[in-house]
Amino acid sequence: TNGNGCSSTATTNVVVNANPIANAGSDASIPNGTSTTLSGSASGGSGSYSYVWSPSGSLVNANLQNPQTVNLSLTTVFTVTVTDSNTGCTSTDQVIITVTGGILTLNVTSNNSAICSGQSTQLNAIASGGTGNYTYIWSSNPACFSSTLSNPTVSPIVTTTYFVTVNDGFNSAISSIIITVNPNPSATAFNTGPYCEG
Repeated sequence: TNGNGCSSTATTNVVVNANPIANAGSDASIPNGTSTTLSGSASGGSGSYSYVWSPSGSLVNANLQNPQTVNLSLTTVFTVTVTDSNTGCTSTDQVIITVTGGILTLNVTSNNSAICSGQSTQLNAIASGGTGNYTYIWSSNPACFSSTLSNPTVSPIVTTTYFVTVNDGFNSAISSIIITVNPNPSATAFNTGPYCEG
């Protein structure tokens, strides 16, 4: 209305777009030092969506609908933000990935770390943590030994360092042990007499 009392009217339409509904998937547990794939989805809105996950540093690619995590050692809460590509409306949801068990560790022992030449001893690779599914690879210096057993028996002829690598399918740990080989003493038998016959 102006000062003379004259007036006019205008109208406009306001379109209210529906927000998408984000779903970050179900909470899950994984062994320490392993990875998993997150499962994002959305419904409602226009049906055309983009996805952004956080924390991005714990993901291989945070801009995928179903990203893979890096190997995790801590329980992590992941948040997905879903954006309707046509309207720009957003929605978020969270999922908790619980990390169980300890870090993969390895300890090597021997039944006897000092032996005499010609003797044998058993090596023992004791792994813990990780997934619990272990494989072993042994080597030595001097390079004369290899094995895939967890507790092989060795018979070195000189002092030898044995190395073992354990892998749980995701991570590896390395340890070693030295087996000292002591030379056998030399023995000489002789007779100084008297020597009698008959």
